[in-house]
Amino acid sequence: MSNIDFIQNLSKDLKPVQPLKSYSRRLIELLMICALLTIAGVVLWYFRIGEYHIPSGRSLAEALFLIISASVFTFFAVRSVSPHHSSRQLSKWGHVPLVAWTLIVLTGFIRLYLDQPSEALIALNYKTWLCPAVTLSIALPVSLASFVYLNRGLIHFPVSTFVYWSALSMAFGTIGLSFVCPWEDPLHELLWHVLPVFMAIPFVTALTTLIFRFWNTSKKQRSF
Repeated sequence: MSNIDFIQNLSKDLKPVQPLKSYSRRLIELLMICALLTIAGVVLWYFRIGEYHIPSGRSLAEALFLIISASVFTFFAVRSVSPHHSSRQLSKWGHVPLVAWTLIVLTGFIRLYLDQPSEALIALNYKTWLCPAVTLSIALPVSLASFVYLNRGLIHFPVSTFVYWSALSMAFGTIGLSFVCPWEDPLHELLWHVLPVFMAIPFVTALTTLIFRFWNTSKKQRSF
């Protein structure tokens, strides 16, 4: 076989490589996709249960920090699949807006408890599973769409990528919830808004990292 024939055999299945879009364009596009899915989720829940809540006061501050949090996690998620920006180490600033949101809710509960202890604990009498259901129903399509979008790049460090990915999904889900749930009781928000987020992020990160590594290992074994 001549060198030309050999090279042609090697290159016959090659496909042209499409370069990644600019970093800022990918970030804006992913934010728009997630925002549209969140809005769609809020609209669907409005037609289903007739609830729509416009945040004000403390809940408005919470919603703003959630929006900042979702934007920050989307920024780091896009960055984590970019060849020149990916890093194994998690950013120390990534969780700041999410922690700030939690502190606002916690402060609201402490202030209410010091003023009206019985009123502050009234949420313990209600098991409002609908709130995490709303969060997850919005976070799931956001997670699927964002994963497909992020997978256009290369996942170098799955743990950091999936932390940002799961966090942005839950943040958008909770943003949607803030426009659906009308109850602004701080303890209710701690139990049914905040706690599910902090439980879901490590669980989803661990599960998806294991699946990703198992899939890659299996793919390498099949190639031999």
